[in-house]
Amino acid sequence: MIARDRELLTRLGQVNASIGEVVLALTAAQDGGELPANGLREVGHTLRTLAEDMIARADELDTTPPELPGRCTLCGTEPIAESHVAAVPLG
Repeated sequence: MIARDRELLTRLGQVNASIGEVVLALTAAQDGGELPANGLREVGHTLRTLAEDMIARADELDTTPPELPGRCTLCGTEPIAESHVAAVPLG
């Protein structure tokens, strides 16, 4: 997995280093008009692919347990259908 992590960081570094150049190229291509659809699409796909790969890797690394549904809102541990708060009589 270390090689995969390095590859993600390398890709992130390349994208980061290229952002300024990409902005300049898109600005020049705009030439007072609208941005070029193909250029925007290409940049968007590149960023989305990298982002999706990074999110997938983060999900693999995340050891946080998922929230457990049906837990009591008062004590947070009892797996009950109704919370202790709702079961306490008022007055």
